[in-house]
Amino acid sequence: MPIRTITVSLLIMLCLLLSVSTSTKAQDIHYTQYYTDFLRLNPAMTGNFNGNYRVGLNLRNQWRNPANYQTASLFGDFAFLKNRSETTWVGSGLRLLYDRAGVGDLNILEANVTLAVHQSFSDYLYGSFGIGAMMVQKQVDISQFFFSDQWNGTNFGGSTNEDNMQNWQPGQQTWDLQAGGVLNYHVEDIASFHLGTSLLHINRPKDTFSETGDFKKGLRSNTHINASIVMGSVFLEPGAYFSIERKASEFMLGSNVVIPFGGGGYYDDESIKLYVGGWYRFKSSIAGLLGMEWKRYRLLFSYDLHQNFPNRFGNEGPEISLMKVGGFASRKRSKLYCPRF
Repeated sequence: MPIRTITVSLLIMLCLLLSVSTSTKAQDIHYTQYYTDFLRLNPAMTGNFNGNYRVGLNLRNQWRNPANYQTASLFGDFAFLKNRSETTWVGSGLRLLYDRAGVGDLNILEANVTLAVHQSFSDYLYGSFGIGAMMVQKQVDISQFFFSDQWNGTNFGGSTNEDNMQNWQPGQQTWDLQAGGVLNYHVEDIASFHLGTSLLHINRPKDTFSETGDFKKGLRSNTHINASIVMGSVFLEPGAYFSIERKASEFMLGSNVVIPFGGGGYYDDESIKLYVGGWYRFKSSIAGLLGMEWKRYRLLFSYDLHQNFPNRFGNEGPEISLMKVGGFASRKRSKLYCPRF
């Protein structure tokens, strides 16, 4: 598959994403550094890296006025059978997330288990397929909600006659099934490309606090494109992400620039790498990014500003990710060019 064909295919996909990015934006759990939240992004990313294990965390705070979304997640995944074969291996992963937001202290706990199989078709082309199962537990403090019929002229108090409030329950627990695939292609000393797509909410889990309600999540599709491109002494890591569920969508586009110092450059673990990036969430915000990597420890910090800043002051979103990739000394290292993000 020639580099020209790959490049044209990626450009066509980007144009398609741009053409549908005018839909209403979703306010679901998300990260600006979506490529670091890979187990939720696409279960096929499980074990899809150069190494034997990968661990990390993500922290985000957004919309301080008035909702104050606070999100934190921990993850870890492992690649197995790489010491036996360089053409087929498997990955397994675990991700824990806690999210808290808004009046009523709505909090969400997710526990996600993923499994993926990776198959090499040549030295530079391989595909991945993964599945995932996620337990989701939601809770809310109903006592913090007030309605117009509770106003007594001075303050809110007493009970409400709001329809269906008597049928509310403070918590719910559901299961969410996912599946996805990734195609990876490497052009030696030039670039690496990674194109993936995934489906979330395959089983259409119930999403309501009402005992009588029957609202179910719609199928959510994620499409992501990432690359690593040699540009002289620096490297570009452009990417695009598009997610859609029912009539809500999110589209992000941007790139990080990686500047290696010392050692053998971009692929050398001993070199220090400086990250500088810029990202745009369509019709929502822009984000700048700074970070550093050394010996496969990577720390990234990004900061979202609403596109109408400072008129929308308080809607910013600081975000931090920390990740460590490692290997086992007794096992030989894969020659495959897996994604670095």
